[in-house]
Amino acid sequence: MNTKIFRLILIAYGITDIAAFISAIISHRMLPPELWAYMSSRTLSALTGYERILLYLSCGFVVAAFISYVGLFFWKSWARSLFLLLNIAGLLLIFINPTPVVITSLSYGFITTNSFLTGIILACAYFNPAIKGRFDRKEKAQQGGPGYPPQGVGSPDP
Repeated sequence: MNTKIFRLILIAYGITDIAAFISAIISHRMLPPELWAYMSSRTLSALTGYERILLYLSCGFVVAAFISYVGLFFWKSWARSLFLLLNIAGLLLIFINPTPVVITSLSYGFITTNSFLTGIILACAYFNPAIKGRFDRKEKAQQGGPGYPPQGVGSPDP
């Protein structure tokens, strides 16, 4: 896989992320009346303190995910680690969520596709030599690794 395909996968990941969010907002009206009534009752004022903390934590999570996405697109070495840590944290957030999650099959399809693309991105970023090399090259250049001139060092005095 080359870098162009990796970036296309990143773009597809971003599109499915946005599509899952939009479809979750729009398609919840297609739920059965009982589930619609439950979803309508879940307003911000009805949330407990613990649920509010999780909501604010999720908002920060979204900002960090966007930062890691942009970092991956521009080959920043820290973005790989942040993307991996955010996905692990996202799995943990799923398990500590105290309320049931109700989504339509359309939203579920986008979320599943997004999870599949997440696995591809992580596998390529850590195990594909061409992609891994792009991230490692940036890291070595910042550290002054072998084969790269030291950063900020002038020529020696005679």
